[in-house]
Amino acid sequence: MLSEGKMKYFFIILIFLSVFSSCVTQKVITPPDKPVMLATTDMKCVQVSEKRDWYFLWGLKPVNEKEVTTAPLLTDVNKPVKIEITTTALDAFMTIFTFWASFVPETTKVYECSK
Repeated sequence: MLSEGKMKYFFIILIFLSVFSSCVTQKVITPPDKPVMLATTDMKCVQVSEKRDWYFLWGLKPVNEKEVTTAPLLTDVNKPVKIEITTTALDAFMTIFTFWASFVPETTKVYECSK
């Protein structure tokens, strides 16, 4: 059994890990022959695809791809795009069950935009 002092440190570490859970960085790349234009805030955007990525050690190490390749996510590369990396409600729900094993999901959403 842990002493009272050790329990205190255990809970401090646990709180620290939960606060910094899912601090991820993703690199978004495009094919060299098909560069994309980024959307401005005044454009109307429609979601065209979505991809879930998993991270180990609460977001420090990607489990699957290290980079989000936009080519398979886009339908028309001639339109401006918005790429959003977010935690959806489903991601948050899954984190409840996977957090203690240090796995967390993030969702990348790709939008095609027009003026």
